[in-house]
Amino acid sequence: MIEYISKGKAKLIVSVGSGENRRRKAKTVTYTTKKELERMHQKFEDEVRHNPYVDTTVEELIDAYIENRKIVGLKATTERGYNTAKDRIISVLGNYNAREVTAYQVECFIADMAKKYKPKTIHNTIGLLHSSYARAIRTGQLKENPCQYVTLPKKQKPDIKIFSEYEMLAFFRALSDERIDYKVAYELCLLCGLRRSEVLGLKESDINLPLKCVTVSHTRHRVDGENIEQDTKTEQSRRTLALPDVVVKDIKVLIKEHDRPYKHTDYLIQDGFGQPMNPSVLTNHIHDIEDAAGLPQISVHGLRHTFASMLNNAGIDIARISRELGHSNISTTLGVYTHVFGGATASSRGIADALNAKVADSATKLPPTENKKAAEA
Repeated sequence: MIEYISKGKAKLIVSVGSGENRRRKAKTVTYTTKKELERMHQKFEDEVRHNPYVDTTVEELIDAYIENRKIVGLKATTERGYNTAKDRIISVLGNYNAREVTAYQVECFIADMAKKYKPKTIHNTIGLLHSSYARAIRTGQLKENPCQYVTLPKKQKPDIKIFSEYEMLAFFRALSDERIDYKVAYELCLLCGLRRSEVLGLKESDINLPLKCVTVSHTRHRVDGENIEQDTKTEQSRRTLALPDVVVKDIKVLIKEHDRPYKHTDYLIQDGFGQPMNPSVLTNHIHDIEDAAGLPQISVHGLRHTFASMLNNAGIDIARISRELGHSNISTTLGVYTHVFGGATASSRGIADALNAKVADSATKLPPTENKKAAEA
């Protein structure tokens, strides 16, 4: 691990062994860049652990992996996910000698998790263990990864609930009775396809009212009771989107509301006291709106799914839909939204219809000489 002492100065710490035999070695270094610090940390670790370490526990293995990831840049939300997965692992395998863990033990662990967790959770948990072992192999500390021989449960398709066109219109109408912050937040999800974290990460400076567009460049999350601003999920998620006129109109009202004396934040979506809105409030309040309007309950993310479905029904090409959603590639869009698209995308249906038109009534379109044998038959 690395302990930062001051700017350009840090302490490198390497733990070896476990239990009573556990020991820590440390040295203080000066550095210019994080990459340089990472190289020094790796070199020091290699010096201390020049032989495959016999007494290192699974918990220590995972800690070393997470610390290494933090050096190169680890999002707070990702670190939280790692720590949650780590807790599951160490409760069963934490004190085991990392070198002696077998694929059978890992499969027993998977079978035990299957009684309590969904396949996605199991994949994430074993993924952390697999990556921790893989790093130890790359650095010459271990020779085998027991996770590469195990069988994971098949991932389930997410149960995506969306509004029908009628329900979408009813929901949009119900927003007219909501506080302007809620109204704009849900409109950005429903009519622009933004993720909840993207909506909450928007600042007034991200809105270009003259050009009627919004630039998505950051996300905001709540981690351990604190507001955390991060980069977007992927590079492709950084995007500029056109705003429908109805959303532009409401954003103008919202910004005017922000002129109140107790404004304390630059975030576009605020609570009633000018503070950044808590994500859970946005998550929970949508169900109050749905219940009052007599609509089925869908999540905030379901509004984004509804947006994708509307684009598909309008005949928008899948590549364009993927860009609007900020996905890394088209396969991500297809993988998540196939059943939202009714089994086939609009562009796929367009191809089928075009080919059908080509071959329909082909007998009447062929020249008479080419139809002769068919006629004689």
